[in-house]
This record gives sequence, C-alpha cells and structure tokens, in this order.
Amino acid sequence: MIPDTDAGNGLQNSTLSGCGISIDTDLFDARARGRRISLTSREYDVLLLLLRESYRVTARLEIKRLVWGSATVGERVVDTCVCRLRKKLREAGHPGISVLQKRGYRLLSPES
Repeated sequence: MIPDTDAGNGLQNSTLSGCGISIDTDLFDARARGRRISLTSREYDVLLLLLRESYRVTARLEIKRLVWGSATVGERVVDTCVCRLRKKLREAGHPGISVLQKRGYRLLSPES
C-alpha cells in the first residue's frame, strides 16, 4: 500500500492515525491506544483499510477484493479475519470493529 502524502510539503507521511489507532506504514507497526498490536499481514491490511475508510462502513466484498485480490479464498475469510482483529484490538483496550449486518464493518472510536 502507498503511504499518504503530506499536502503541505509533498513529503510522504508514513503514519496514519485515527479512531485510537496509529499505523506506521514504513515499519508495519500498528498500535491501539498506544499499545503495540501483533498482527498477521492480512489483519494489518484489513486494519489499514478500515482506518483509511473510518468515515464510512466498508462492505465485506470490498474488503475481500482490496485485501485478498483475485486469490481464491473461502466465503467467510473476511469475517474470520475481522473476528481475530476485533479480539486483538479489545485486548489492547480499543473498542474494536462494529459489524453492521448485511452492510459491512466500521472501525470504532474510543470516544464513541
């Protein structure tokens, strides 16, 4: 994934933060409420996607397409990954990810 660019000076910004999550895309380091979270590469990609799209609900099929691409995977692969990710976030003191039936997933903010 391509890091965000700081519009002010054209430099690449390797840290993405919001909703109590901070991800350093150069170091592949993720933190929830300041605590480091150990993630698999797919969990990292899902969390990064949800953080970038934290202003909206992200559909399961969209996550599957963007994270797994054209790989042949089971129908519940996104649900399983999100379930593991939710557990890790909660263990770090973060409220986790909300599931909206038939709609998708949204990263929760500690303030919500």
